Amino acid sequence: MMDMGAKKYAYEYELAEWKEQFKDTDGNEMDDSEMYWRIPLRPYGNDQFILDDQDSINRYLRDKYEDAGNNQTYQATVNELQDLEPYTSLEPWSFPVDAFHSKYMEE
Repeated sequence: MMDMGAKKYAYEYELAEWKEQFKDTDGNEMDDSEMYWRIPLRPYGNDQFILDDQDSINRYLRDKYEDAGNNQTYQATVNELQDLEPYTSLEPWSFPVDAFHSKYMEE
C-alpha cells in the first residue's frame, strides 16, 4: 500500500504526463493561461490550436497554405487566418481535467 506522499507524487506525475498530449501547432505544450485560435477539424480529427501570437499564426499559415503567412502586423495576420479558416475562433484554453482519470486520484 502506498503512503499519501507517494500517492500524491504518482498522481501529479500521471497528470503532467497526460497534459503533454495537448500541443499547439508549434508543437509546444498548451498553457491554460494563454489564448488560442481554435481550428475545428471535426469530424476528421482533433481540433488544432494556434497560440494567439503573430509569429505562431504566420507559421501556421505558411505551413498550411502556399503564399500565405507573410503578414507584417497582427491584425493583417488575424484577418488572413479568418479568411482562410472561416470557422476559427479565439478562445481561452483550459485543460479538460474532467477527462483525466488516475488510479491514484484522491477519493
